[in-house]
Amino acid sequence: MKLVSDNPFLKTTWNLISDAAPQVYAKISGAYFAKVTDNNECVSPPSNAVGVDVKALPSTPVIARVGTYTLAATGVIEGDDYTWQRDGQALSARTQFLKAGQEGQYGVRARLAYAVPGRTLTCFSKPSGLFQLRFESGDSGLSVYPNPTAGPLAVETREDFTNATLTLLTPAGQVLFSETVPEFNERRFLDLPLTSGLYLLEVRAGNFRQLRRIVVQR
Repeated sequence: MKLVSDNPFLKTTWNLISDAAPQVYAKISGAYFAKVTDNNECVSPPSNAVGVDVKALPSTPVIARVGTYTLAATGVIEGDDYTWQRDGQALSARTQFLKAGQEGQYGVRARLAYAVPGRTLTCFSKPSGLFQLRFESGDSGLSVYPNPTAGPLAVETREDFTNATLTLLTPAGQVLFSETVPEFNERRFLDLPLTSGLYLLEVRAGNFRQLRRIVVQR
């Protein structure tokens, strides 16, 4: 916030700022007042105090690839929500994690909203650096990891599906677990109490059907 003295021709000092100038910027919260000094070194009484409440900006996000088809906006000060773009085009997603089903250059900004008397103050971070997303050659549209696994299993698809079915089977075809996901539009974590061994995971949605061998190591 910029503070300005109404007497720019005299030396101006501020109680919370070391710079002696008629125009300064308040960078911390507090009650600011100024004094001026004339050519005879006479110092004026303090001016009226101006209260300043400095709000933190969101940190500039850094994009991390946290899944095969999932990007995350990371930062020291997180935002209330986020604005994503791909190849310069705005995306509708407003979450910290983004389902990224297309290759391209991704960017993001974080937003923080503060309630102040009479209005909402919105602060945006600086734009992140661009993140170039590429998929491996022969990408099948299904990713299951880690494999082998000793804990939760992440499952994600490149496309969004409705009423997708995830089924875990033994090599002999015995169904151990099955669930229907109404909206399969983000990665899911399966924490299954399995003993060590080989299993099969089937993901089916409409014409999409893929099978993965899963190795559990306890």
